[in-house]
Amino acid sequence: MKQQLNSFCKLLCLLFLSAVGYVLHPALFSHKNTPKNQTAKPNQTHPITQKNTTNLTPTPHTQQNNNTTKPKQTTKAKKSTIRSHAMTTKKIIPIPSNTEPNNLNPQPQPKPPSPIDKATIILTGIKTLSSKEIKKDEELIDRAAYHGEWEQYSSMLNRSITQALKKNQTSIGRNNARYDALWKEPKFYNAILRWKALSLFPNEALNLTKTLPGSTSFIKWLLSNNQALEEITLTLHPNDNKEKVFKFLSKIWQNKTFTHQEKELNNGNAKNLKTLIPKYFNLALACATVFDQDIPYKNPTTDTSTIDGLFRYHWYRDKNERGLLSGDIHKASAKDLTFVVCSPVSTKELEWALKEYRSTHRKNIGKAFQDIEYLMERALEDLNPYAEYTLQEILKEGGICGDQTYFCVNVARASGIPAFGLSGMTDNGPHAWAAVKTKENAWSTKIGRIPGVSKGLGTNLQTNSNIIEQQIWHWAEPKIASRQNTTKVLRHLWLADFLTHTYNELESQQAITIANNIGPEFPITWTRAYQVMLANGKLLDKPKHPDTINIWKKFVKKINKEFKKNPRMGSLSITVEDKHIYPHQELADIRRDLARMRRRNKKNAAEQSDIMTSSLQRESEVIIHKLGEKEKEKALEEIHQLYSRALRDYGGSISGFRLMITYYFSIMKNHPERGKTSTRTIELAFKRVIETGSGDWFRKKSEINIHKQIANMYRLVGEEKRAKNMEKRLARELKKAKRKAI
Repeated sequence: MKQQLNSFCKLLCLLFLSAVGYVLHPALFSHKNTPKNQTAKPNQTHPITQKNTTNLTPTPHTQQNNNTTKPKQTTKAKKSTIRSHAMTTKKIIPIPSNTEPNNLNPQPQPKPPSPIDKATIILTGIKTLSSKEIKKDEELIDRAAYHGEWEQYSSMLNRSITQALKKNQTSIGRNNARYDALWKEPKFYNAILRWKALSLFPNEALNLTKTLPGSTSFIKWLLSNNQALEEITLTLHPNDNKEKVFKFLSKIWQNKTFTHQEKELNNGNAKNLKTLIPKYFNLALACATVFDQDIPYKNPTTDTSTIDGLFRYHWYRDKNERGLLSGDIHKASAKDLTFVVCSPVSTKELEWALKEYRSTHRKNIGKAFQDIEYLMERALEDLNPYAEYTLQEILKEGGICGDQTYFCVNVARASGIPAFGLSGMTDNGPHAWAAVKTKENAWSTKIGRIPGVSKGLGTNLQTNSNIIEQQIWHWAEPKIASRQNTTKVLRHLWLADFLTHTYNELESQQAITIANNIGPEFPITWTRAYQVMLANGKLLDKPKHPDTINIWKKFVKKINKEFKKNPRMGSLSITVEDKHIYPHQELADIRRDLARMRRRNKKNAAEQSDIMTSSLQRESEVIIHKLGEKEKEKALEEIHQLYSRALRDYGGSISGFRLMITYYFSIMKNHPERGKTSTRTIELAFKRVIETGSGDWFRKKSEINIHKQIANMYRLVGEEKRAKNMEKRLARELKKAKRKAI
C-alpha cells in the first residue's frame, strides 16, 4: 500500500512538472491543434523563413474573414503564444505579436479634422459686430497660429468671401460702383486684405507661428489691422525673401531688450507692443525687405562687413522718437522707407551727417549736393583723394558728380528722407544726380541734374532692379501719390485676384475693368485690362478682321492719350501694336503711325531721345519684315532714307545720336557701298547737329568720342587711311581740350 502511494505521488509530480513546463515553454510539447514553431513568448517576435517565390495562403488558423472555426485553446495559451509560419528561406521577416501594437512598423494615424476645415466667418451685415463672431474669428486665428494651419485658414477665407459675394448679389451695383456696397463692409475688406497678404507668404514662413517667438503676436496684430495689411501688399516684391521678412517682423514683435555699444535702444517694455512697435511697423517692414539680403558697408568702420538690419531699425526709431529727423518716418510708407534705411554707411557716419545737417529743412536738403566742391583733377586724371571714402572725407576733399550724389543721398537718408542716386548719358557725357523726396508727397530729380538726359537709371536695393527717372516723375503725380486713391484702385485688382483664384473669371474681369476705369493713370491697370482682352476668344479667333484691329487700335489710342507726357509708362502700347496691329497692317500705314508718334513724343516728352531711336528701330525692322528677302535692296534704301532724315530731325541729343548711328550702321556695314554711304551720311549729320566747337571739356570729350566712333566706321568699310587721319586729329584736339580744362 505504501509502495502504491509512492508511485501515485511520483505520477502527480510528473504531471505537475509537465504542466509547468508547458506554461513556461509550450513549444517543447506537441499539440494536435497547434503547428510546430508557431508559438512564442508574449511581446516577442520570431523571424520566420519565407521563400521569395512562395505566397502564403491563410490557413484555418490565420483566416479572419471566413467561416472556418478556429481550434480552441486555453486562456493562458492565447495570452502567451504568437502564431507564426516557418518556411526555409534566406530572407528574415520579423512577425510582431498579435496581442501588442506593431511598434516596428507603426501605422500612420489619421489626422483629426480641424475646426477650421468647415468654418466660415460672417463678413457683411450687423452680425459681424456680435461678440460671438468676434470670438470665433479670434479663435480661428489662434488655432491657425498654434497648429500652423494657414492653408486651412486661407480656405476658410475663400469660403467666407465667396459666401459674402453670393449673399450680397442683389446689392452689387453696376459700372464703376459695382462693389461699393461691399467696400463699405469693414469685415469684407479686411478678409480680402487677409487673403491677399497671406497669399504673398509661403507656407514655410507662416507655419513658423508654431515655434517662432513673437510670430503669433505679430500675425494676430497684422490680421486685425487693415493699414498694415495694405502696406504688406503694396511693399512685398517677388524678389523678397518672404521667410526672412516674416522672421524679422516676428523678432520685432518679440520685443526683446536691445542694446548697442552699451546704449539701450529697446527696453523690452510690454507697453511697446501696444505703442512703439505698431507705430513703427512701416519702418520694420522696410528694414525686413531691404535686409533680407546682406548689404555691405561702403567703408566698414566696425568688425562686421554688413549692416545689421535690426540695429538700423532701432536707430531710426530712437532718432525719430527724440525728434531729430527731418521727416516723420512713422507716417511714411514702407516703400518710401526702403530708400531711407538702405544707406550703405556706418552708424558713425549717419550720426555725423544728422548732426551736420540737423538745421537743414527737408525741401533744402539738396544743397548737400552743391556743398561738395567739384574736383576737376578727379574727372581728368581719375585722382582718388580719399583714404576711406567717408562722408566727412568727401566734404573735405571734394569730388565729381558721382561723389556729390553719394554724399547728398546719404545725408538725406540720415535725416529720414527717401533718396537714391541716378546716372545716365547727357549731352556732356556720363553724369550722376540725385532723386530725393523733398516734400511729403513729391519726389524731385532736379538735384544735380543737367540738360540732355536720355534715360536716368537708379537702383532699388530692396528688389535689386533698375528704376528709370520717368518712374519717379510718375510717383510725383497727385493721383499716384495719394494713398487713398491708390488703395481705391488696387483693391479692385486684389478682389480680381481672389475671383480668379476661385475660378470666377467673369466677375474677375468686371473688377479689372473697374480698376482700369477709375485708375487709368496706373500702368498696372492697363496691363491687367490687356490680359482680359487676351481672354476674349473673338479677338484671337479673327485677328485679321478689321473690327478686331480697330478694337486694338482704340485700346492703344487710350494708352497713348493717358501717358502722352510720359510715354515710357505707356510702353504696353508698343507690345499691342507689334503683336496685334502691325502684322495685319500695310507698311505705309505703319510708317505713318510711327512718324506721327515720333512727332507727338518730341513735342510732349522732353529729353527722352531713346524713345525716338526705339521707334526708328521698330520701323526699320517692319520694313525688312514686310519687304522680305526678295526686295532687300529696296528695304535698305528705305532704311537709309529714314535715318538720313531722322539724324537731322532728332539727332540733337548726343545720347540719341549715338544710339541712332549705332543701329543704322549695323544694318548697312555688311554691304560695302551702302556701308561707305551711311558712314559719310553719319559724319555730315554729326557736323551739322552735334559738333559745336565748344571749349567745355565735357562737351568736347563727348563730341570727340562720337567722332572716334565714326572713324572706326570708316575703318570697318575699308577706308583705313581716312580713319587713321581722323584719329590723329582727334587725339590732338583731346589733348588741347584737357590743357584748357586744367
